[in-house]
Amino acid sequence: MQPQSPFPLRSSLLPAFAFSGSLLCAAWVGALRAQPVVPGTTIDAAYSFSGAADAEFAGATAGEIEVNAFAFSARHGIRASEQLSYSVGLFYRHYAIDASAGVPVADELRAAALDLGVTWKFAPDWSLSARVQPGIFADGEAFDSDGFNVPGSLIASWRMNDAWVFFGGAAFDAFAEDIVLPVFGARWQATPDLVVSLGAPRTEVAYSFGEGRSVFLGASVQGGAFHTDDPAVVSPPGHRSLRDTEVTYREIRVGAGVRWPLTDACTLELEGGWMVDRRFDYDDRDLTVKTDDAAYGRIFVSTRF
Repeated sequence: MQPQSPFPLRSSLLPAFAFSGSLLCAAWVGALRAQPVVPGTTIDAAYSFSGAADAEFAGATAGEIEVNAFAFSARHGIRASEQLSYSVGLFYRHYAIDASAGVPVADELRAAALDLGVTWKFAPDWSLSARVQPGIFADGEAFDSDGFNVPGSLIASWRMNDAWVFFGGAAFDAFAEDIVLPVFGARWQATPDLVVSLGAPRTEVAYSFGEGRSVFLGASVQGGAFHTDDPAVVSPPGHRSLRDTEVTYREIRVGAGVRWPLTDACTLELEGGWMVDRRFDYDDRDLTVKTDDAAYGRIFVSTRF
């Protein structure tokens, strides 16, 4: 028996969050972000947990799924000139999936890649950012050359004034259900202490209460697209084999949290809330594994120097 969601999302609000999540997912395919290159070195580490929930696939409900996620990234940005900046980095992500026997999902999905970016400020209020992440995106059985992929993004941003910044472009991923997806959004500095971000990589409202501390409320997406070839993953009757194919994993989350500076260079972020949609989509096998909603939690540490 699964707990009932404390939020009334399945009726009036879920479509809105699903729409927001689809925009976020465009920027999260391959763990891409829409921000321009920032000079200096940034190191991030994160752990998140999304609780067990009933799984539904092939017209039936059977078993449960829960997910533990680990992530690490390091990125160094350099300003070559007033107009041109670039960055070099790497990242690793590991989704450990605890699924009941018979649920057709791999027990792990992993990504290890370079992170290469460039930002060109071609006008006083306009910039263009390109990013590619060549690497391996696969389950534990296919973590080899078959899992090689180069997801990327191309994003233009326009600073209308001190309060408003708009961006738009596209993200692409050859492993994803939709190879090319639009990315667009805005950032509104409503007051010196209140920021509203719409689109990618998060949709949130954040309020600062001094000395780098802030609280936030919003929606986010966890996931990506992966090559899978795990022989232990058995397709349900009437479906083709799930060997040598791709799966797009996505979670849409709604929650709140706090950002708190531990030092001048290191910030801790704690977040919790409700996972309102989780699915594993084998697009070319016409199979989607979905789950009910469940609670989630996240710990994130970022260091910049």
